Amino acid sequence: MGRWLEQSAQELAKITDRMHELLLDCNVLQVDESPYDLIDKNRAGKKIKKGYVWTLFGDALAPYVYFPIPLFARCSHPTRSGNGSN
Repeated sequence: MGRWLEQSAQELAKITDRMHELLLDCNVLQVDESPYDLIDKNRAGKKIKKGYVWTLFGDALAPYVYFPIPLFARCSHPTRSGNGSN
């Protein structure tokens, strides 16, 4: 079951990557930042730290809503690539 899921995710990534490219080319790009609690079991003391998720809204040229998922827990702000790395 995992194989078809991975293959599907790879194919869908092509679509979401293109949507992200089009959003970055918009004349107007609206971004919303929402905080959430992130559990870090490897962290000493307080196990919960603050994380953020960003939602990008395009304009009429790219009417998409995009949720970049950070690949790194230490991501403190959205980046041009949208995944927490520069």
